[in-house]
Amino acid sequence: MTSHPLTSNTGKPHIIVVGGGLAGLSAAVSSVDAGARVTLIEKRPRFGGATWSFDRNNLFFDSGQHVYLACCKGYQWFLDRIGTSHLAPLRGKLNLAVLDAATGKVSFLKRRDLKAPLHLADSILKYSHITAADKAKLGWAAIPLMRVDLNAKDLDAKTLGEFLKQHKQSDTAIANFWEIINLATTNVTADEVSLTVAAKVFKTLLTDQTAGDLGWSLVPLNDLHSKPALELLAHTGADIIKRTKVMSIVTNPNSLKASPTAASYSSPDNSRTVTGVITDGSELRADAVIIATDHIDAAELLPQNSGVNTDLIQKLQYSPIINVHLVFDKKVMPFELAAAVNSPAQFVFDTTQSSGLSPKDGQCLAISISAAEHQVGMSPKDLIDLYTKEIEKLFPKAKEAKITDAVVSRETRATMKITPGVNALRPTTQTGYRNLFLAGAWTATGWPITMESAVLSGLEASKSALHYLGFKKSSEQIGEGVLI
Repeated sequence: MTSHPLTSNTGKPHIIVVGGGLAGLSAAVSSVDAGARVTLIEKRPRFGGATWSFDRNNLFFDSGQHVYLACCKGYQWFLDRIGTSHLAPLRGKLNLAVLDAATGKVSFLKRRDLKAPLHLADSILKYSHITAADKAKLGWAAIPLMRVDLNAKDLDAKTLGEFLKQHKQSDTAIANFWEIINLATTNVTADEVSLTVAAKVFKTLLTDQTAGDLGWSLVPLNDLHSKPALELLAHTGADIIKRTKVMSIVTNPNSLKASPTAASYSSPDNSRTVTGVITDGSELRADAVIIATDHIDAAELLPQNSGVNTDLIQKLQYSPIINVHLVFDKKVMPFELAAAVNSPAQFVFDTTQSSGLSPKDGQCLAISISAAEHQVGMSPKDLIDLYTKEIEKLFPKAKEAKITDAVVSRETRATMKITPGVNALRPTTQTGYRNLFLAGAWTATGWPITMESAVLSGLEASKSALHYLGFKKSSEQIGEGVLI
């Protein structure tokens, strides 16, 4: 086996980041900003994790439609740092069209410039998809959610659905109001999602006037995330390796002789360190390692005595997301974004601009389906047929239009499924090894499995690694203004 001491030609402490999704990219960027040498390793031929794009018939389609909220400060920091924030702007005040496939009615969830939670009161009063009695009872659940202690251990033992039913929310109110927000943010149904994670979302939206304002990309996700991030990293001299799988983490047999620059962290054994990673036939040495993969890959890589229950982590499930992309020869939807009730088409996005389609040639729509366990096994043809009919119900003009192309994208491992008890298993960035750190949207960031969680975890892992390596001043400045 060949050994490559990658620190020798620079004199800079060296950090290896395993995984090129948003967590790995943000960890790598913040680490090079501090002056460390970075090697970023990705097993796939592409970077970006769950946020990637592909081209088909001269148009671009994203693996899944990703949006962010105004409260996602970590993600916005990342876009600012790689220079693409102008390509994914916030779209002004929240103004979400919600269509009822059964009745054809349209209502809007939008905010006004009033103190929270009154910022949503006007649109809720006018919301036609729940009864007047249900509207009167919304506060019975909203007020307790605003006041909930997110650190209370008993929250993780309940589901959001149980909580809502205990607080007098009807099945219709749950399906046509609460679930619209919950599914899009947690990727788990109200009857399954841990109350801890769902409560984080609703408490934020109900207590912060601008938190629910939405933003999403005007360009393919590759151009928004991975391409500019990799260009920045390459410019700083980082080593970027793709199509290479990390097989294992190398632990130091002489851990008591750890780097004299290392700070002391409280861990199961403060003497344990790692020395690098093993790929296909090569050992790459490093002063610190960040594992920024999904939970299954991380559990396989973590060495013994890591402080993480890897057996339990490996048994945790994924929640899939499916996107059905339809290209019409004319405009059929009058909104940039719409949600649907009484329909399997949960959210519909106008992706004409990001796809590269000229508006004079038609409209491209992406139908995004979260928690798609029931649809993930369907054939592309059946999915396209099903959601074409749903679009025709929601937007009758689609019946008069011709579909010029259609494609399905699936993320079967989109997010870890956070059911009751799972949130407590999410590990922090620290491990039982002083210089081995974890990142990934699935780790204990306090957020659901989102782009925000991914970036926050990457920043936190980078800070920990930099602090270990003696970059105390620099590590404290990374992600300044970001709440981690």
